[in-house]
Amino acid sequence: MAYTAHKDEESLRERFDSPSELAAKVDQLASFVREAAHMVVFTGAGISTSAGIPDFRGPDGKWTREAQGKEPLRGVSTVSAFPTLTHMSLVELQARGILKYLISQNCDGLHRRSGMPGDAISELHGNSNIEVCETCGQSFFRDIACHRATRSRDHFTGRFCSRADCGGPLLEYTIDFGQNLPVAALELAEQNSRRADLHLVLGSSLTVSPACGLPQTTAKCGGRLVIVNLQRTPLDELSALRIYARTDTVMTMLMERLGVPVPPFRLRRRFVFFPNVVDDGSSPSSRKLQLRAVDVHDPSLELSLVREVDWSAALASANRSSTSTTSTMVPVTVTFTGHYREPTLCLNVDISPHAPIQDLEATYDPVAFVWSDARVQALRAPPQPSARARTQQEHGRGYAKSHFDYCVAGVAKMNPDLSKSDCVEATRLQLQRVRHTARSAPSQFRPPQMTVTLATPQPSPSPVSSSSAAGAATLAPVMRKIEISGRNGEFRKVATPQEEQAMNEHVARCDSEMCHAVWRGPWGPFIGGPDGKHYFDLTLCEEGARLNQTIGWDINNPRA
Repeated sequence: MAYTAHKDEESLRERFDSPSELAAKVDQLASFVREAAHMVVFTGAGISTSAGIPDFRGPDGKWTREAQGKEPLRGVSTVSAFPTLTHMSLVELQARGILKYLISQNCDGLHRRSGMPGDAISELHGNSNIEVCETCGQSFFRDIACHRATRSRDHFTGRFCSRADCGGPLLEYTIDFGQNLPVAALELAEQNSRRADLHLVLGSSLTVSPACGLPQTTAKCGGRLVIVNLQRTPLDELSALRIYARTDTVMTMLMERLGVPVPPFRLRRRFVFFPNVVDDGSSPSSRKLQLRAVDVHDPSLELSLVREVDWSAALASANRSSTSTTSTMVPVTVTFTGHYREPTLCLNVDISPHAPIQDLEATYDPVAFVWSDARVQALRAPPQPSARARTQQEHGRGYAKSHFDYCVAGVAKMNPDLSKSDCVEATRLQLQRVRHTARSAPSQFRPPQMTVTLATPQPSPSPVSSSSAAGAATLAPVMRKIEISGRNGEFRKVATPQEEQAMNEHVARCDSEMCHAVWRGPWGPFIGGPDGKHYFDLTLCEEGARLNQTIGWDINNPRA
């Protein structure tokens, strides 16, 4: 808010240490880090300015400009901003056990996107990429900014929990001015601040309470407080070391002195593939395949990072996989939101009925725009909910309760004559009405198809016969087809085992490159063509053309 901006020029002024002063101070900071047994870092908006996200109280900060009657500067979208050198330095320090805990006032999501584990950070002001279920407490980390549906105290986003046994309303996980901080996150931050022997503040003006009191707790408990910020802060007199420099500059120099390289930003995606999902509603003549996007640090935590999944190759291979005793590897194509211009990711999975559960992880280079080959590991059993997952749900339920109390306070403020119980009931009815309306309205959020059902093939009545004179196979038309995911009204044909045998026998002895192109295209047998829509009938081989047409292609309309 504009009223929280610095009120005088002296508070607003940015200061810079000289190169020699800075070098000496970072040397001292490096010594503090080496000596620390429990190092805690506290971050503010200043660490994200180099990512193109404006701060709040700098000379061109959001609140500063609004207080001056100016429009805030438009920065880079938080969902497509690159984590900074400071973000990536903290990730590496945490991975090496040097950084014990991270406390942040930022809600831009860059800490989590940089690779910081969720159980290693307290995001005191929330995270704009997270939705929390009002009913079960489950958190959903998304590739979109999770905005509330209306401009009000109610953080309801208009979406609902995707857990099969829940379906509760989802809340934007951010904190408004006047709203209590998440209790669990604040408690963890306080515990680690009391325990810390080194508390490093990066890019915060330390003016927003109660968060700003956490570094002060460390200093009062005898720990060292180091503040890196261009402007003065109310806690400067408590600091053992005060550095006036940009956080990226300080962290680059610090990492050099510690001998720790700063890793480049890489987008990590992890999936668990289930080749044989069993549930109470499963038909004995079918089985389900399921792909879950999960947390890179905890595969029991399901995330919502996928926009679309293309199962067409798996469906086209269903006949082979249903009876195969060996691996049936097929590509499953995953599409993301594309904030970092990431292309689709092709995951090769084994869909045979006896295949193990598969844990897959791929890394994306946002500079070269390429995915690494996915690492695949077989799992003996499904990932079980971890202690971290259970704790996260408890925290989520705590946030939901705090959110309800915040909404009640809003009703009480607007209706000072109402009793507390009346305010609670009025709030309950108001929220209930909003959620009922949203549940009844057509959803604008279409979840991706993460599960697909494979039908067990029935014996085909179509006979297969070979002509010894011409070496040709005769097939009766079958005309079985499946819908193409994401392409309304388009279908692909599905070959029976007999058709596939005839095709394989023909291709084995046929010299026509066109037959190979038609029958072994990128979408699997009997598809053909660079995008699965062309060259169905373009073979000069008479036998191949006849087999192709017999399988069910309509030469004039290959999509029919």
